[in-house]
Amino acid sequence: MRFEDLTVKQIHRAIDVYLQQAWGDEVPPAIRKLVVDIDLCCELDIALELFEAESSETYADGSGQGGFRRYALRLGNRSYPFMKLVIQEHLLNGEFFFSVDTHDNLGVDASNPDYEAWCELKRRNQALKIAIESAWECAGIPTQASLRVLMESLASEVVPMANQARILIVDDEADVAVGLKALLTARGFIVELAHDGVAALKRLSEGPRPDLLMLDNDMPELDGKCVVTEVRARPMLKGLPVLMTTAGRLTLKEVGDVNAFLRKPYPRQVLFKMIDQLLAAR
Repeated sequence: MRFEDLTVKQIHRAIDVYLQQAWGDEVPPAIRKLVVDIDLCCELDIALELFEAESSETYADGSGQGGFRRYALRLGNRSYPFMKLVIQEHLLNGEFFFSVDTHDNLGVDASNPDYEAWCELKRRNQALKIAIESAWECAGIPTQASLRVLMESLASEVVPMANQARILIVDDEADVAVGLKALLTARGFIVELAHDGVAALKRLSEGPRPDLLMLDNDMPELDGKCVVTEVRARPMLKGLPVLMTTAGRLTLKEVGDVNAFLRKPYPRQVLFKMIDQLLAAR
């Protein structure tokens, strides 16, 4: 959805669907007040002032693109107050969609006595995220599924390049991963997908070895940092280039032994350029 097509009515509808899934009839007073304030807005710009507004760094990719916009509204759920409704552009310049940010990648490790309870909370958050986004899709609200369709359509216009490098994409955002596969396959790459860290490590224990691992950090159960630690411990994977992506507030220093790092959201042109550079440096 183009930003100019986004309406206050769509935001109202998206919030209503979210609250029904996340809270039912038990919406806390503070969130009710926030929603009422948004409901009273007639202009889109005024409504978005009540969101947390972010803009990604401007990427020097030669295309003049960058500064992708992201608007987040913390609505929480019965078990966790920090989950957010997000409106953002990602990969495709000017195309916006709604998504849920579970906001639960806080680095609680296995040595913490609450680790198992934390993992269970993350599983519930992930299930709720899927339920909300599915309900949005049924309501005609643009989601990551809409983004996937656009990327698959765009793939038909991509001029293939003369390369047969193998890329393993690991991302629990299935629609984004499938859309990326379409774009990268159209460019001549052999692309495989895994949707969690456990599946990624299983695939990496088998052949053929990929030429590049594109790894999202923000995954339930086993996050990207844990996957990288395991990858670097395996002699058979020595030298495997790793490109890590995240929507979180991580820095390159914090994510460990990776070759490159991209903060979401980012333009597809930047991703393509970084992939080409990593493969050329092998």
